[in-house]
Amino acid sequence: MNNLMVLGAVAALVMSGCTNEQVVTTSQRQGIEVGKSYVANSTRADFTPITNDGIREFYLYGGYDTNMTHVFNNVKVSSTDGNSWTYAGDVRYWINEKNYKFAAYAPEAVSSVVTPDFENGVLKFTNYNSSPEHQNDLIYATKEYMAKEKDNSALTLSFKHMLSQVYFTFYNNLAKDVTIKMSNIKLSGVKCQGSHDGQYMDPSSREMLKDWSLGTETADYTYGNVEKKSTSSSSQDAVSTQMYVMIPQKEGSLTFTFTLTLVNELGHEVSSSEKSFTITPNWEMGKSYQYIVQVNGKEAGLEQIMIGDPTVGAWENSGSGTVLTQN
Repeated sequence: MNNLMVLGAVAALVMSGCTNEQVVTTSQRQGIEVGKSYVANSTRADFTPITNDGIREFYLYGGYDTNMTHVFNNVKVSSTDGNSWTYAGDVRYWINEKNYKFAAYAPEAVSSVVTPDFENGVLKFTNYNSSPEHQNDLIYATKEYMAKEKDNSALTLSFKHMLSQVYFTFYNNLAKDVTIKMSNIKLSGVKCQGSHDGQYMDPSSREMLKDWSLGTETADYTYGNVEKKSTSSSSQDAVSTQMYVMIPQKEGSLTFTFTLTLVNELGHEVSSSEKSFTITPNWEMGKSYQYIVQVNGKEAGLEQIMIGDPTVGAWENSGSGTVLTQN
């Protein structure tokens, strides 16, 4: 059953737009206000996903001239409802005709690897770790803005997922009431450490200029155990593992292993075998990758009970006929 395939990469779709909120002017200078921010949705995972509806905080850098920290220096921006946003500390004010550069990230747990780069208006991520012990949904956004004397818009940010999601789905294609059990599911040899300079192709693009620069450290990702009972002989029943986020990578080969056990409709174990596959990653930022395993009888090591052509003996003549006489 060496048949693993990627169904497709589901790109993280991120909305961007302007807010209709109006800022308040004070002493003829306009306070910098943060509007609603946008981030893509996610699915079931072994980490806390940051979604468009669920984002409640991020950390902001920002400034003008040659400084990216003198207005916002890793300042927490938060919301209780996802619509009204406030930042820590005193109110900041726009300065007319200053070109501001902003960059933000979440979650806070990754702050130790983040540094601002004003020249490029970005954040750098150095020696980022995405091992199973460091599962964080890293999101990132930048924006440049030329301040006006008045009627400045609230600052809105469109975040991009910086990592890849990877998970596995098993299809039970066996007879009705047969259960497939996958245990010790593991993906080995994944590069789990890397750096990124945070640069986009252009200010309006959401595509990154470069890929992650990978380190040499690798990790094994354990997906636990899953099982699925076939409910119909004519339908496919599927079960998926949890998700991990991993540093995007397009090099090397990975090893995917698990133990496959089959249990028949009577609850008796009929086979158990070790399975191993090689995966060549081609993972991009902000995309989710699903690897599919089709479990069929032959590939599972089962030999179907077959019924051959029956034979029926010819009617044999019992001998001479019996003459009946009337009483």
